[in-house]
Amino acid sequence: MSHHPGTQRVRRLVGLLFSACLAFNLVVVSAQPVGAAEGDSVFVVEGDTGTTDAIFTVSLSVAQTDPVSVDYFTSNGTAAAGQDYVATSGTLTFMPGETSKTVAVPVIGDRIPEGDEFFYLNLPGSRATGTIIDDDPSISIGGTTVMEGDSGTHDATFVVTLSVPAGTNTPPGGRWSEPVKVSYATSDGTAIGGQDYMATAGTLSFEPGETSKLISVPILGDTIPERDETFFVNLFNPSRGEITTVQGQGVILNDDAVTFTGEPPAASTAPGGPVPPGARPTVSGVRTVTSSGQVVIFGDAGFFGSAGGLKLNHAVIGTAATPSRNGYWLVASDGGVFVFGDAKFFGSTGSLRLNQPIVGLAATPDGNGYWLVAADGGIFSFGDARFFGSTGGLKLNSPIVAIAATPTGNGYWLAAADGGIFSFGDAQFFGSAGGLQLTKPIVAMAPTPTGNGYWLVASDGGIFAFGDAQFFGSAGGLRLTRPIVGMAATPTGNGYWLIARDGGLFAFGDAPFFAPKTGLSPDASVVGLTS
Repeated sequence: MSHHPGTQRVRRLVGLLFSACLAFNLVVVSAQPVGAAEGDSVFVVEGDTGTTDAIFTVSLSVAQTDPVSVDYFTSNGTAAAGQDYVATSGTLTFMPGETSKTVAVPVIGDRIPEGDEFFYLNLPGSRATGTIIDDDPSISIGGTTVMEGDSGTHDATFVVTLSVPAGTNTPPGGRWSEPVKVSYATSDGTAIGGQDYMATAGTLSFEPGETSKLISVPILGDTIPERDETFFVNLFNPSRGEITTVQGQGVILNDDAVTFTGEPPAASTAPGGPVPPGARPTVSGVRTVTSSGQVVIFGDAGFFGSAGGLKLNHAVIGTAATPSRNGYWLVASDGGVFVFGDAKFFGSTGSLRLNQPIVGLAATPDGNGYWLVAADGGIFSFGDARFFGSTGGLKLNSPIVAIAATPTGNGYWLAAADGGIFSFGDAQFFGSAGGLQLTKPIVAMAPTPTGNGYWLVASDGGIFAFGDAQFFGSAGGLRLTRPIVGMAATPTGNGYWLIARDGGLFAFGDAPFFAPKTGLSPDASVVGLTS
C-alpha cells in the first residue's frame, strides 16, 4: 500500500483516542488513549430492514505535522458479520492538523427477536464496542395449574412476558417509545368454556418499562367427579416483535371423588375419606418425582403439590402414594418428609444424624404411617408403622436400595443392589437375585397385591419375578438413553410400569401407557415412581 511522503504509522505511540456517537449525530462521548484495554461504545438501533450505520470517531490527542495512518477492522462479539453487521476494514489517514476521523459500520436490520448484540472495531492497541440495540421484542406465555374448587369461581393466572421493555433511554438512543400490544383468547382442550371455565379474550398493552402482564381466567368450581381437564390461552396479533410461545396450557385439577373397582364398593372416596377393605383405586395415571422435588403427572393422576419450589437441604430420593391415590409423600436423603393431598405427616429423620442416607419409603396399608429405610438397612417407623427388624447390624455385600410393605402392614421386604432380599414380619421370602451375576444393579422392587410375590428391576430394565409375580416383559433388551430408577405394579398385579431417569415411562402387562401432562425441566433427574 502506498502512503503520503512522510506519513507516520500509528505503530509509534501517537496519542490515539476512541470515541463514539450515533449515526449522523457526531457527539463525542468520551476518549480512550492508546494502549487501553477497551474503547468506548457506539449504540445503534437495529431497524427492521436495510442497514443503519454505526459511526465510530477516532481521534488523535495531539495534531501532527506529518500525516498519520492507522489500520482498522471489525470482529465479532455476540453479533455475527454478514448476519448482524457488514464486516468493515480499511486505513484512516490524518493529514497535518487533523485530529478526528470517522468509521461507518453498516448494521443489518431484521425482525428477529434476538436481544442486544455487539461487535468490535479494532485499531492497534485499542478497540471500541458497537452495540446493536434489538428493537424486535419476543412475546411468550407460560402455563398454569389450578385446583377446580367446589363452587363459585377462582382464577387461573397466566404470565405473559415481553423480552425487552419499550421506552427506555438506556443505552443511549433508546428503543421504541410506543406500548407493545398483543391480543389473547381462550380455547377449549378437554375443558369446555362456560362449563369448566369462563371464555376470556382481550388485549394486553405493555407500557414503557413493563416486561410482564397477567391474564386471569375464571375457573368454575363443581362437585362432579371428573378427570383433570385442560384449556388454552392463545396469543396473536402483536403490534411489534414476534410471539415465540403462542399458547399457554391451563390444567384444572379435579379435587372431587375418584372411583374404585373391586368388592365391596367404596363408601367414601373423597380425599381423606376411608378406603373400603378390598377396594382398589382405578389407576388412571402415575406420578414421578425428581431429585429437586418436582412432581410430574402422567395420565390423569391427581396433582396435589410438589417440593420443586422449596430450597431443599438434601435431594429427594423417593415417593409413595396414599391408599386413596389422593395424596403422596416425598422423602429426601436425610429423611425429611413432605406431604401432599390427603397424606399425613407422622415424623421424619430430618433432625437426626444418620449413619447412611435414606433410600426409600413405604406406607402402611391404611396410610396412617410409613417406614423409612437407610442404605445400611436401618429402619425408622412412624405413625402406625411397626418395627419388625432391620439389617442395620449386618455387614451387607451391597447397600439397600428399596423397601416394600406387605398387604397387611405387618411386615416388609428390603432389597439390596445385588438383588439380595431380606424379609421381616409376615413378609415371606420367595427368592432373590443375590446369587446371580447381574450386569446392572437392582434399583427398585414392587410386591404383588397378594403379598405372595414381588418383582425386582435393574437399572438396565431387566425384570426378576418371584413367587406369584409374573413376568410381563422388560426393558432389558432396549437401548436406554437413561437408566431405570423406579417401578410400580398395577392394582391387579397383572402388569407394571418402569420409569427411567429422564422420565421415560415403560408399560407392561395390563399397565396402560400414559403420556406426561407436565414437562420435566431439562436438567431434571427422576428418582421415583408411584401409581
